[in-house]
Formats: sequence, structure tokens, C-alpha cells
Amino acid sequence: MPHYTLLLKNGHVIDPINQVDEISDIGITRNQISAVAPHLNPRHAEKVIDLSNHTVIPGIIDPHVHIQNIGHRNMAKVGVVTAVDVTASMTELVSGVKQMGTGMNIAAVTDIHHYIHETRPSRTKIKTMLNTYLASGALGVKIIQEPLPHETILETIEIANTHQAYVKLDCGVTEEGSNINGLSWIVKEIGCDLCLDIAHINSYCRGQLKDPIEEALIALQLLSGKQNIQSESYLGIINGTNGQIVNDIPLNGCTRDCLRLGGYPETAAGIRQALLDGYARVPEVIGGETVLLTGDDAVQAWLATDRRTVSFPVNVPSAAILLATRKNIKNQFIINAISTDGGVTPRNVTVNSGLALVRYGALTIQDFILKTSYNPSRMFGMLSKGTLGVSMDADITVLDLVKGQATMGIAQGQIIMINNVLTGHGGHLLTTPKGESTIKNTGLPYSLLDLSTSGLYTRT
Repeated sequence: MPHYTLLLKNGHVIDPINQVDEISDIGITRNQISAVAPHLNPRHAEKVIDLSNHTVIPGIIDPHVHIQNIGHRNMAKVGVVTAVDVTASMTELVSGVKQMGTGMNIAAVTDIHHYIHETRPSRTKIKTMLNTYLASGALGVKIIQEPLPHETILETIEIANTHQAYVKLDCGVTEEGSNINGLSWIVKEIGCDLCLDIAHINSYCRGQLKDPIEEALIALQLLSGKQNIQSESYLGIINGTNGQIVNDIPLNGCTRDCLRLGGYPETAAGIRQALLDGYARVPEVIGGETVLLTGDDAVQAWLATDRRTVSFPVNVPSAAILLATRKNIKNQFIINAISTDGGVTPRNVTVNSGLALVRYGALTIQDFILKTSYNPSRMFGMLSKGTLGVSMDADITVLDLVKGQATMGIAQGQIIMINNVLTGHGGHLLTTPKGESTIKNTGLPYSLLDLSTSGLYTRT
């Protein structure tokens, strides 16, 4: 009888946690890694793949995405194996996995506004919302501040902490604005007592108030040593924001900031002109791929989608590189992980841009693995992911370092992408015991996470 359902031969296996950096083989038995060693016998395998001249690393985890169906394809094609959607309800997420899934591991932290629509909900309603989300299978709640007052934000974080639920905050849409002041406010307010994951740090370092590098240094100083705060930043140049208009003014504060940074009026006419000029773009799915439209096509798409999504090239590369690479005096990354805030939006550049930093020398390949796999796994308590140890989940990304791209993705022992061709379907859900009964009824495979072991609550 074969020992392995899949055997990966002759790859350069790199796993910094287990101190592996050598040409080796990986034996997979069903959904787990069962052996990592040179010269494993191919006669003991049902299927063998030769990965000579390729680099084999723990499966890439994107801790901040917006999937919206097509996002499954966009992520799997570039080597992402696990993703956490930070907006969708579980009903939306499950439907998307069944219709468009590519075999990835998927979890959700659901947007607060799926349940709360008033500006000052009662404490009881916040508790009910959180329990509803957890029972649905979500890991917790994502807070988008506008139009919530500061008191509601802090109360939601405190209640989530009491229940040891995951809680993530977009602190760029507040009374302070989508800038470094918004970040400063929340870091100072939660102190060292409340636990929080702060989204996309580079969104607050775009040069709205100071030079972007100065803002990035302020952000790093704010976050350094804060063991109760987790965070991620992304390397993509474009953002994705709400393009809706109310009374001729963009509804979203971030959208208004982006227009101002580009020298455009903060009006509907300003967005239209920015689209015509190519400064703003609209993501559109064409032939199963997401592209960015400009000019008249972008204006028409913006209007046809109720002006919902626009993208601006507002993320400053120098600030993004600083945030991605800076370590503290303990030689630990100040910002835990590299994310994309992508999925549906075509900025799924973790591998492409991250490996560019490796080639430049700003990160080692071991650093890249920590930022894109191990650290994200620990942020969410995915303790069976993030390394290539025996008995760990068989989640693997295969890289071509010369081309700077992923050539294979393996999730739960199944090949979901090979040479940019998608081969997986459906998906594997990640939930908590509070959501198990609901997720079990979906008929999809799933695993349970214990959030008490997440980086949010262990403070390691």
C-alpha cells in the first residue's frame, strides 16, 4: 500500500520554524504532511511531482481579503492557499465557496454593519450581533468606524475580547479621518488592556498630513511593543474604496482623501474626471478575470454598479516597504503580516511584490515566509498551518524564484493551482466551536480554530 497520496520530490524546502533549508522531499498523506526528508521512496506514493529548481514553502495565508466570488480565482492563481474575508457574512461566504471556490481554506470576520445600522447601538445589541456572527461560523467582527461613534467602537472591542472573539478594526474612517491620526487615536485609546487587529497600516500613511515616510515611522513607533495589537500591511499600489455618492459628495471619507491627494474636487464630478484621466479606476470582471477600467469604460462601469467601487494609486511604495520590513529590538516584525486587502480587487501581489523585496535584499526568503504564512497562521490560531512539519496541514505554496511567482498551490493535500491553471473547487472552511453546527450543515469540509490560542489573546 502507498504511504503517500502525494509526494513532492527534489524541491528546495524552506521552513524557518523547523530550520529546514535544503533540497528535500515532502510526503503527503491525505490532508497532512507525513514526511519531510531527502530521498523518500517514490514507489510508496500514489502520485509523484518533481519540483527540481523550485522552492517549496508553507502555504501562503492572506489575512485580509474581500472575496466576492471571483476573488477565489484571483487569489488561488497567485499561490494563496488560505484567506480571511473581512467583510462578508457567512451566508455570502458559503454561497461563494460552493459556486466559485477553488479549494482554498476560507474564514470570515464579518463586517459590523451587516447587523448594526444605527450609530449608537445598545450594549445588548452589540452582544447579540457578536453571538449571531459566531453562531453563523464567523471568527468575529470587523469594525468599520464610519458612522460609528468612538464609544461604540471601544465597547465592541471590549465585548469581543470578553468572548475571545476575533476583532479587527479599519481605523481610517473616523472623525479623525483616513490618516495617521485615526491610527494614533485607537492605539492610545485601547492602551495595553484591549486586544485588537488593526487593518492595513499603510492606508494611514499616504501623506495626508505629513510626508508618507514620516507617517510610516509614526505608525511603527505607535505599534512597537504593543503585544495586544496585531496588524498587517499590503504592498499593492492601488486601494479599493466606496465610490457611492450622497448629495453630490462621496460617501466614504477615504474616497474623499484619495481625490484630494490626486488634486481632484471631492465631488461626483471629481470622481468622474479622475476616472477619465486614469487616476481612478474601476475593477470589472471580464472573461473570468478582474481588470481595471479607465476612461469612459470606467465611468460607465462605475455608474452601472451604483458607484460602489473605485481604486486609486495612493499607496506609497517607500512607506509600504518600510512597514513590511521594519523589526523591533527583539528582531521581530513590528507589523505581523503582509496582506493584500485584495481578493476581488486585482492587487493580489503578495508573491510578486514580496519576492521582489527578497531579490532586493529588503527581506530574506525566511522573512517572507514568516510574514506571509507563519505569522498570519498564529494571528488567527491556525496552529496546524504556517510550517511544513510532520502532522501539519498539507498547505503548500511552490515558488519559481527566478520568475518571482507561484507555480503551485496545495490546500489540505489537494493541488488547487498548477502553472496558473486552477484545478481545485469548493473550499475548506475555518470556524470556531460556536459555529460548528451551522458550518456542518453546509456540507462543506471544515476545521475548528481555538481563538484563545490566537495571537490576539496569547500576546506572545
